Amino acid sequence: SAIQSFVIAPALHETRRFTALMVLACVALLGLSLWLGHAWHRRKRHQLEALVQHRTQDLAQANDRLDTLARTDPLTGLNNRRHAAREIPPRLASSGQQQPATVHLYVLMDVDHFKTINDTHGHDVGDAVLVEIAGRLRQHLRHGDCLARWGGEEFLMVCFALPRGEHSALADRLLAAVNHAPITVAGAPPLQVTVSLGLALSSAGAWTDHVRQADSALYASKAAGRNCWTLYHARLPAHPARRTPGQPLQSP
Repeated sequence: SAIQSFVIAPALHETRRFTALMVLACVALLGLSLWLGHAWHRRKRHQLEALVQHRTQDLAQANDRLDTLARTDPLTGLNNRRHAAREIPPRLASSGQQQPATVHLYVLMDVDHFKTINDTHGHDVGDAVLVEIAGRLRQHLRHGDCLARWGGEEFLMVCFALPRGEHSALADRLLAAVNHAPITVAGAPPLQVTVSLGLALSSAGAWTDHVRQADSALYASKAAGRNCWTLYHARLPAHPARRTPGQPLQSP
């Protein structure tokens, strides 16, 4: 009998080449999976960082808005007492090397007979009067100076490094700014409104002390008949230096 030999070729999956290819494919798949996972995490991290940065910016802006609201008088739009207390000290410090020919001026203003306006015409009219007065005073504010609603019908202006001798002209301008024309408010007749001013000059010292001095001078203006200004000095209230528009300064 004849004997015939033959070789049966292995199936593809049984070959070493196939096995090697499968190993390489698994390694490549594992590498691709790791790369895709790393890329996904990297993208997610960037998205999270961007979100955190955006939220941080939103929070900072919200805090800025809240801080602005907390330092702004909602009726007149002027700065309020809190803002003045925060801003005056650094402004004084930054102008500490002021020239000898300059001085800081504190002006405390009070609307004359404001209670009568409220009682006669109502609080809405009184509020409108305050808004108009604030606008008129703002027109005489120098860049860098402070104007704030101090409370109720009182306003505080602080002029930093004002040339000496100019306080009287500025006080006259502030009086004229308010009383130069009647204030017209819907629901009320034209109102001739005036203010009384108390002035204090300083080159050093605690700003709160000078505000108190301006307040003492303001009371002297009220006692002198209103619609005038008084410059504080140590002998107040016995001999106030004051001026009503059109009158010469009375020296103490």
